[in-house]
Amino acid sequence: MIFRVNNIRKDYDSWGLPAMNYGQLHRWIGQKPLPYQIEFEKDTFLEKIADQFEFFRKEEMADNDPEGFEELVAFKMLGWPMLTELANQHPDLLSKLILFNDYDFLDQLWNLKDEGQSVYSVHSLDHVAIQDSSVMLEGRCLRV
Repeated sequence: MIFRVNNIRKDYDSWGLPAMNYGQLHRWIGQKPLPYQIEFEKDTFLEKIADQFEFFRKEEMADNDPEGFEELVAFKMLGWPMLTELANQHPDLLSKLILFNDYDFLDQLWNLKDEGQSVYSVHSLDHVAIQDSSVMLEGRCLRV
């Protein structure tokens, strides 16, 4: 994994994910959101999210109601494909599904909680790009 803030490489240990109220800025009033990128090898990324994805997939299959969400409608129309199939044949849809359920997937990726020791706390996940050999996540973080 390669972490960057403002295109400057940062240590893995300096990152955290808020345990509650993900995406809410009120606790850091006055802090400026900074752009981040996290790059993974594709195989590592898929391995890290596999359990969460299968849980998400089974829940969606059991619910069987995409509630009009474009990404869930497409997922259902494809027959609820497995993670590897999505990653290799429908990477754009997998990216949308990750964004749809972003907090749970972020939690699986590096399993860190912001417990007051982090330097950067993830505020948003805005873009997921799945390539042949890598996955890039982009969003906003806060220096805390």
